[in-house]
Amino acid sequence: MGGALARLCTFALLTRGIASKGQTWLCTLGAAACGNAAFAEALDELLGVDEDCSRSLHIVNKNDPIPVANLSSEQ
Repeated sequence: MGGALARLCTFALLTRGIASKGQTWLCTLGAAACGNAAFAEALDELLGVDEDCSRSLHIVNKNDPIPVANLSSEQ
């Protein structure tokens, strides 16, 4: 759940102005899904992913049962 917590904390820091757009990067490894599509879009906007896609990196092994199970339940 560390990756999901990282996403939530990054969102909170960006919305409160503690972290800055264009100077914040988020990287998670094997993280379960967190939030809905609107949350993901808002976080990408706050991070400035359109300007630099490297600001949000999520690495997931397709054979890892945790993130894969969460993704399949959302579809």
